[in-house]
Amino acid sequence: MEEVLGSKINAEYSEQHAYIMELVDSGRIKPVLASKKNGKKPALYREYWKLEQKQDYSALKQELLFNLASQIDITYYQHNLQTYDKERKDVLLLSSFLQNSATLLTKQVSYNERSFQIWQKEKFLLQGAGKKILSHCSLELAQLNCYSTAEPFAYFASTRAVPQKLLIIENKDTFFSMRKHLLAGNSQLLGENISTIIYGAGKRVVSYFQEFNASAEPYMLAEGNELLYFGDLDYEGIGIYEKLAASFAE
Repeated sequence: MEEVLGSKINAEYSEQHAYIMELVDSGRIKPVLASKKNGKKPALYREYWKLEQKQDYSALKQELLFNLASQIDITYYQHNLQTYDKERKDVLLLSSFLQNSATLLTKQVSYNERSFQIWQKEKFLLQGAGKKILSHCSLELAQLNCYSTAEPFAYFASTRAVPQKLLIIENKDTFFSMRKHLLAGNSQLLGENISTIIYGAGKRVVSYFQEFNASAEPYMLAEGNELLYFGDLDYEGIGIYEKLAASFAE
């Protein structure tokens, strides 16, 4: 009872009684019957449950129906109004972008740049709640027309003439040795005419080349080019080669 009374803890008992009865009548608290009454007149129970107030979501329902961009499917939020209340700020920013800046989607940009355009937070889309917001709005990530920022790789080219053979080298020491060999005016490595060597950085070569189309120079993607791989002949080296070869299967 003391906690319920709050600032009225030192008020006259009649005022305390009236205050507590007002809270009971308004549905904000209800007595714990097992706590028994305090023995005063008029009596009050010694303990009370604090009741959660039901939030009025009618304004949010209207907002979902009439204020959001037509590209957003509101079905999920209509059935999860409490979630919409939490995510509302970010949903409204997305809606505003789709309503007022949708022409920006015609130009492909990085995920971080698109994230900043929409939410003014460049990490929000991939590392924040951006994907979840899109899912709740029934929007696909692909609809934002973004590309991944590819991991850059080191390479040396004696010529960019195509078609040519490009050699991916796992080991850094080997890369620099072969680069020195080509810089000396030689054109062959292991009996092959090699025009470009690329440093694969061990296991990182797999992640580097998952986005090869985005990070490679145009001449590297020319039809008729041949990619070769030079790495350690052990389980790890062979595993790297197999993953790399699979990523270039097409």
